[in-house]
Order: sequence, then structure tokens, then C-alpha cells
Amino acid sequence: MNRYLAALKQCTFFQGRSCEDILALLSAIGGQPRQYGSDEVIVGQGDTAGHLGIVLEGMVEVQRVFPNGETVTMAHLSKGQTFGEAVLFSEQRQYPASVIPASNHCTVLLLPRSDLLQLLQRDETILLRFIETISNRVVMLTNRIEVLSLPSIRQKLLHFLGQECQRQGRLSIELPMTKKQLSAQLGVPRPSLSRELQRMQADGLIQFDRRRIQIRRPEILDGEGFYQ
Repeated sequence: MNRYLAALKQCTFFQGRSCEDILALLSAIGGQPRQYGSDEVIVGQGDTAGHLGIVLEGMVEVQRVFPNGETVTMAHLSKGQTFGEAVLFSEQRQYPASVIPASNHCTVLLLPRSDLLQLLQRDETILLRFIETISNRVVMLTNRIEVLSLPSIRQKLLHFLGQECQRQGRLSIELPMTKKQLSAQLGVPRPSLSRELQRMQADGLIQFDRRRIQIRRPEILDGEGFYQ
């Protein structure tokens, strides 16, 4: 487990804890790191939720398949991020989406439900951060629903750019994902996303180069007549 201490220290549950504390906490419960290849499924949509996952290496992708056959990428999770906590103690206890490697390989720590419960009972700080993580997921899903409900690609983009400008604290932002990942998150085809970015640049609203976007007219983020 020593190999993954850097990733575990990034995990919300263990932030601020010493390496010794983390090792002591994990040594008292189960769960072993496991590597996954690009063709494997970490957890499947509809499977019984029995573990909390912590990404230790690489990146994973959360995908949901809808009844019409459409597959939507809900999130990309990187080192230190977690999945499964929102349903682990629910009545249905079924994963609402699949979790698969988003890179050639990844390493994930799967903590059994019973061991996680033991950890939460033992450490109040981890319990509070567990609750905080679930609350943040609810907010994230609410925001995603809001984005998907917007009628145009430009509105979806402006909503996303506004959030990123606020998160990064500037009007020149670095996209935290590829355009393919962004198109999946916004629920739009990648070619349509690229065309809209080009139109917004031609309209003088933004300037973009690969993954860097400069907001040239900040008022567009407030929706002052620029939604088309």
C-alpha cells in the first residue's frame, strides 16, 4: 500500500492525515489494490453495490446506458477520487452506472461495505468527509441535469465555461478534459461541439487554442443576449 500513499493522501477522506495514520486505518480493514486493463469493467451498471472505489492510478470513466441504447459519460475520475459512495448505503444498492478504465490501465482500491462502515464508525473526521462527498455528488448531478436541459450547444458551453472560470478563478481557463470527454459530458456530438467553439470564436466571444480558452467578452457568462 505504500506505493499508493500519494494517491490516498489526495483522497477527500484522508486529506491532512499522515502516511502513518492512513496505513494504520487501512491495515485494520480489508480491500486490496487491483489493476484493470482497458477492456475490463470495474463495476457494472445494475450490479449490487458492495464496495467504495478509490482511484489509485490512471483514470476511470463513469458511463450510463439508457433504455434507448444511448451511452452517456457521466464523469471522469482521476487519482484520489472515489465512486460508489452515493449508493452503498441506499435501499436498492445498485450501481446506477458502469465504471471502466479511461486509460490503458488503472489501479483501484475497492473497500468492502462492511469495512468502510467500520472505518466510518471509528473516525469521525472520515465520517464527516464521507457525508460531504455525498452532498457534493448531489450538487454535481443537479448541475449536470441543468446542463443537459439547456436547449442549445452554446448555452451548454457557456454554462460549463462559467463554472470553470469560477472554479479556476480567471477568464483564461485550461480545459480539465479533452474535447471528446467534454462533448460526452455536455451530451452533444463532438463535431457539433467543435463547430460551436469555432462560431463563438468567429463571433469574438472566445479565443481558443487546443485546451486553453480565453473569454473575450465576460458578459456572455451572464447570458446577456448571446444565447443563440
